[in-house]
Amino acid sequence: MKDKRLIIFDFFGVLGGELSPKWFGRHFDENKAKELKDKYFVPADNGVYTIYETLEHISKDLGFDYDVVINEFRENVKVNEELFNYVLKLRENNTVCLLSNAAIGIFDLFYPNVNVNKYFDKVFISAEHHMQKPEYRFYLKCVNSFDNKFDEIYMIDDNLKNIKDLNNIGIKGIQYFNNEELFKITDEFLND
Repeated sequence: MKDKRLIIFDFFGVLGGELSPKWFGRHFDENKAKELKDKYFVPADNGVYTIYETLEHISKDLGFDYDVVINEFRENVKVNEELFNYVLKLRENNTVCLLSNAAIGIFDLFYPNVNVNKYFDKVFISAEHHMQKPEYRFYLKCVNSFDNKFDEIYMIDDNLKNIKDLNNIGIKGIQYFNNEELFKITDEFLND
């Protein structure tokens, strides 16, 4: 079945902890936090600025010490090791891909010990392609990068905004809440 099913994973909020929403939420009310997150991370996720430049802008513009910002971001770094191990099992019978909105350098800075290439057939980081979820063209770039046509394509993401309309392009969205709920849905993918 490996050539017939593509399973695409998001990183932040699924395989790793959310970083920028938690940091902005710590320092600002909900509306301001969202506004500032979008102001700084939409350009970063599109490859306009690296993570280092983005954190410098945040520090200067908002009056925070650069090193404090980095350390506070690091407090939210989490690795879902159980899910990473599960991805390896899924990969035995499926094509598995990572598709994530992320700035250049964010994995080196905050996840230096995670080699995502070990777990996935292909990796798509938004900043490297100058497009991001929920733009259809980003998902389609991933899907069309494979030579074969898949019978089933799934996108696993914690953010409903990123998956709610994917049926329009032939991708079934699975909203991630926790490993237990995800495994109930995807365990059938392990054996066929």
